[in-house]
Amino acid sequence: MGAREAALPRGEGRTRGTGDPCGAAYARDTPDAHGGSPRLCDAHVHLDLMSNAADVVARAERDGVALFANTVEPAAYLAARREPWSFSPNVRLGLGLHPWWVADGRVGDEDLELLDSLGDVPYVGEVGLDFSDRHTDPASHDRQLAAFRRVARVAARSGAVVSIHSVASVDACLDVLQEAGALDSADAGAAGTAGATGAADGAAGRCRCVLHWFSGSTPELWRAIRAGCYFSVNERQVRTRRAKEQLKLVPADRLLLETDLPAHEGEPLLEGELEGSLERALVGLARIRSAGRAGAGPQVDPAFVEALRATCAHNSRRLLGL
Repeated sequence: MGAREAALPRGEGRTRGTGDPCGAAYARDTPDAHGGSPRLCDAHVHLDLMSNAADVVARAERDGVALFANTVEPAAYLAARREPWSFSPNVRLGLGLHPWWVADGRVGDEDLELLDSLGDVPYVGEVGLDFSDRHTDPASHDRQLAAFRRVARVAARSGAVVSIHSVASVDACLDVLQEAGALDSADAGAAGTAGATGAADGAAGRCRCVLHWFSGSTPELWRAIRAGCYFSVNERQVRTRRAKEQLKLVPADRLLLETDLPAHEGEPLLEGELEGSLERALVGLARIRSAGRAGAGPQVDPAFVEALRATCAHNSRRLLGL
């Protein structure tokens, strides 16, 4: 969840980006090559916070959209695992421990013990840290760090795909992940916590980490890129001045799309709302990455948009095993 959810009720590729929006991936992996595989993927969505999740998933199956469904606490993850929609081949369900829930006490010791008891979990999210004074009390930072360290150990144990909230805390998040063995030490380049030495006891190896709605500094962006992170991009993000500069730098094979819907807990999603948000994010991202290219005009070249769509779909399939 990002800035727009502040009012919620309680409750592997390593190639550099090139002029081609998708590099070699597009040539070898177009939607046609995969037949019925998803043509779009929402890499960060909160199905369990919607009042009509089953309808949303049914529409996604019909329209060829995959969904990485993030939760916000372990109990919510377990409840969602019992929902019929969670068994859809288009859905990947993440174990969550949202930093806002940790910061204000909605997640406590019992939840952390439940987290530790779950064994290997292939998908984790939404988890992370939020050190923004607008969202959390500075007094909660130590509590957030302690909780995220436990999450990172769980994720590293199984080499999970992890969707990460990192508001005003990108370096701190990368430090924790590196300490847990979720990132390669040689690539992560500790910038904050001293003494980060790599794999923790029992770590299975590197996770595949996705920075959801990245809002950090450019040095933090480069550190995350070197560490192999993916970046999930939404329609609000592509309108910001910082994103217009930074999203040109992300290697094409690390780009994903997201919606971070719903805007408010308990809301239904209308027909076309999710896919429309993904399309606006896609076009906005294409506009950013095509800016300054020879021959680029005021309108985004539809062929460039479609190439970027294929790239993001390929990245999602590879990351989430779709």
